[in-house]
Amino acid sequence: MKGIIFTEFLEMVEEKFGYETVDHVIENSGLPHDGIYTAVGKYPHEEMVSMVLTLHQKTSLPISDLLQEYGRYLFHKLIALYPKFKEGRSS
Repeated sequence: MKGIIFTEFLEMVEEKFGYETVDHVIENSGLPHDGIYTAVGKYPHEEMVSMVLTLHQKTSLPISDLLQEYGRYLFHKLIALYPKFKEGRSS
């Protein structure tokens, strides 16, 4: 999985839930990379699954709600980074 997915996830967690929650997710997800990701790197999807599950446990929010919120967040970030993909589309 592309690193940008990981870096943006951690940014969303910090923005929505605060730094302490990001720290909790990184420390309690059993990540072999210790939460250090680069946008251009590639990482196992299992690490993202682990972080989402840890965030769910910390916040008690349904996993489906967390994933939907992240999807919205990521969509807006990707469109801002790659506006070419939106050209000529209204929805």
